[in-house]
Amino acid sequence: MRHRTRRRILAALLVAGTAALVYFLFWVRREDQHITVGWKNSVEESVLAEILIQRIERKVGPGLVLRHPLLAGTQGAHQALVVNAVDLCPEYAGSALVSDLQLPPSNDVLAVREQVRENYRARFQIEWIGPLGFDAASVLVARKDFASRLSAATLSALAAYPAGFRLAVNKDFDQRDNGLPLLMRSYKLSLRGAPQLLDEAQLYTALNNSQVDVASASVTDGWIQSGNYALLADDKQAFPPNEAGILVRSSTLEQFPLLGGALRGLCGKIDSATIRQMNAAVVLNKRRPADVAAEFLKSAGL
Repeated sequence: MRHRTRRRILAALLVAGTAALVYFLFWVRREDQHITVGWKNSVEESVLAEILIQRIERKVGPGLVLRHPLLAGTQGAHQALVVNAVDLCPEYAGSALVSDLQLPPSNDVLAVREQVRENYRARFQIEWIGPLGFDAASVLVARKDFASRLSAATLSALAAYPAGFRLAVNKDFDQRDNGLPLLMRSYKLSLRGAPQLLDEAQLYTALNNSQVDVASASVTDGWIQSGNYALLADDKQAFPPNEAGILVRSSTLEQFPLLGGALRGLCGKIDSATIRQMNAAVVLNKRRPADVAAEFLKSAGL
């Protein structure tokens, strides 16, 4: 009797274990059927991510995409790709070159593209698909009243400003070798105190409230479209190109054969004027990135 009871218990445990294993494998396979799109904490990347998501849902299959917003900067996005936490994300070639691949910055646009493609493919089995059609080069913007005190609206004039100035930058710009370190080497700027580290929206709030005089930016930032800020020309051409593209895991491209074509179909389709208008629609007109992305895809026939 005891042996029979024991056998029944063992059989029940075996059935329960098998059921649990099948359940687990089912959900693993189910998760494998998703494409996780990640993006960093910027308006532009939220717009680009929505363009990618809607394009994938339309061209690869509905219900495929999982969202992973607010990746921690360029290096955080890179790590998320490497450990398979995300399958793809928008990324800029110049930033990827220095932050992720640890290669020196370059002003040769074609060389940057090839270095990023070849190194990501060989070292990480990740593809850089691009360019999308615009260059999000770094720049400094100033309050207009402060810019009026400079001899010219250039970074050289800023460097020559005798009283120094208060600067705010985002964390990514502060850490990237093609960001603040490159700026300081090229122009020998005199700062009043250490740079404030703020997120994208806070940079413009700090300018508006006269908490800082100058802030880091991208030439495609939507806030610049308001006309409330002076863009300081990089007269030494220190900042390298930073073309927008997409990083995507090679294994994901293999798993979803339609994905590569869907992503490559976006190359060359988003020019600088278009991305600035989309960014401005979000920050100035308070529109949702998803709605802005949908409108763009429809108007571009994508």
